[in-house]
Amino acid sequence: MAQAKSDKEHAHIKSEKKAELYKCAVTDYWVSHAGFPKAIHPQSLHDILNWPQYAGLSISTLSHRINGKQDIHEFNASKCHFTDEEANILIDHALQEAEHSFPFTHQSLYENGHKILKCKCKIQDTPFKPLGKNWTSNFLGRYRHHISTYWSTSLHESRGCVVNTHTKGGWFKLLRQALDGEFSKGVPIDPENIGKKSQYKIVTGNCETITAMCTIMANGTSLRPTVIFKGSLLQTWWKSSNPDHNITGANIAMSEKGWTDGDIRLACTLDSRTRHYWGPSPPTLVVA
Repeated sequence: MAQAKSDKEHAHIKSEKKAELYKCAVTDYWVSHAGFPKAIHPQSLHDILNWPQYAGLSISTLSHRINGKQDIHEFNASKCHFTDEEANILIDHALQEAEHSFPFTHQSLYENGHKILKCKCKIQDTPFKPLGKNWTSNFLGRYRHHISTYWSTSLHESRGCVVNTHTKGGWFKLLRQALDGEFSKGVPIDPENIGKKSQYKIVTGNCETITAMCTIMANGTSLRPTVIFKGSLLQTWWKSSNPDHNITGANIAMSEKGWTDGDIRLACTLDSRTRHYWGPSPPTLVVA
């Protein structure tokens, strides 16, 4: 279900429509003067603005457009941090993350934009100024025809969680890419390094959900296990390094339902303690 447009978005749409009317009025003005000597003016500015479709337009603004002065959209575009080509990089990255079931967040968009802007300023040898706190909202408003968010219904969420033809095909496509080494600089995963799950047990009863994550890297090393409890508060001594309190030395976390979600998965792949394993290469997290 699409979200209702904000007042700011309504104002932006109205401004775009008015800018388009000014362009049409300028075109009609020059068409009416084509082939006539300068001393003869078959259509004045007042005549053009008397046309029904141009009612309400400013004669001074139209005069500025005819004299070649830029409009407010062109002026704002000149102040943008990114060109359309650079913005397409951010849009494509967000769409690619969505294809891999990573949720869109303003924080991830801000961080990616921050990196591009920092590299751009370094190449151009210009002073770096960080993005404003409202930049992500303005970016989504400017490129709303390319990327946008929407409210999902309970039926959409249920369909998104079940196994269907699209999710199954997408998962196996991603798995094949990982096995062929597309995410590890062309180094494939050999068959002898692929194991199978040998134990499975179903426990009956009314139990709270606890998720234990044992992360094994593609190079054979492993990280400290992570245990996610269901709850809203976390005892500080749970994170203590005292072996009497935490025998395994696991990372203790909590969530509302006791399991991981897209936001936690995305944060896991970008964690500073694991980032050095892959360097500049994009990480891939396969949850089985």
